[in-house]
Amino acid sequence: MKYLTLLFLPLFLLSCSNNQERRLTVAVSFFVGDVKINGIPVSIGQQVRESDTITTSENSSCDINVGESLLRVKEKTSVLFAELKIGEGSDKSTMALASGKILCKPKKLLKDDSFIVKTQTAVAAVR
Repeated sequence: MKYLTLLFLPLFLLSCSNNQERRLTVAVSFFVGDVKINGIPVSIGQQVRESDTITTSENSSCDINVGESLLRVKEKTSVLFAELKIGEGSDKSTMALASGKILCKPKKLLKDDSFIVKTQTAVAAVR
């Protein structure tokens, strides 16, 4: 029994380390109606990458998880994901709203994080 404890204790301590790799995952979590990414119909869990464009038709909407943030794309909307980057201690998300409406619920941002939505007439940012 002592040998099993001595064997599993180091493995347990290694699995509890704080050296976790962080990834900025951007994926479709919900959609209703006709929603497309780059002209191709979406599916739940589909990854959204940098330079992808999401478009919704009439009576359609889509929820997208941007890391821990949430973005709801309303009907008749076109959104370009211009920048989706993660670095050491900083997440940067930039979306360009060409037309329509989006609702954003960004996570609590840290010092060097940014969440930016650009339109033709304004720029809204959370720093």
